[in-house]
Amino acid sequence: MKTTLLTCFAIFATTVAFAQSPNFEKGMTKGMDMMKNAKTSEDFTANANFFERVATTEKTQWLPFYYAAYNQLISGALEKDNSKKDAIYSKALDFVSEAAALKSNDSEIETLTGYIKLMTVYVDPMNRYTQIGPAMTYLEKAKQLDSANPRPLFIIAQNSFYTPEAFGGGKKVALPQLKDAMEKYNAFKPAYTFAPSWGSEHCQALLTEAEK
Repeated sequence: MKTTLLTCFAIFATTVAFAQSPNFEKGMTKGMDMMKNAKTSEDFTANANFFERVATTEKTQWLPFYYAAYNQLISGALEKDNSKKDAIYSKALDFVSEAAALKSNDSEIETLTGYIKLMTVYVDPMNRYTQIGPAMTYLEKAKQLDSANPRPLFIIAQNSFYTPEAFGGGKKVALPQLKDAMEKYNAFKPAYTFAPSWGSEHCQALLTEAEK
């Protein structure tokens, strides 16, 4: 799972522009460029710290905190020392909570929150399986907030894919979920500059595997 998770971390696209301060645009653009070159857990931690600095300057903008949280998530997934993961994910939750404080009831923020919480379960699944339900609550809310958003569907499908059949998961369960998510990815168009657009490539990879 650790290996396949790497492909999930697609770089965010920037499309339709809307008015932002020059400093915000400059900081976010630099952060995106840093993400393109990041490879290690330490690289993504540095990226998260950079986006945090952007957030402290642009106090009304939620996207820097969102990206800080997402980079922390990637850092945790890449971290080889399992004993360090909880602290990394805890900071990711702090960042995404800051984003939620600036923009409530947002589908992307709810998706990322649920994703991070699921990743904390994977650190110790045998002892934390009861936390899967609360994590899924965020993903279900994300679906309700924006039915066109493919990311909550993908994270739910990914969880099903990696869950053993004995526990209600597996490829057969994930297959229709992945198909649904992929359809929405194919139709999805980011609505604003720096809008999240991650997950499509990994969703397609899992769908191909599930169809075998």
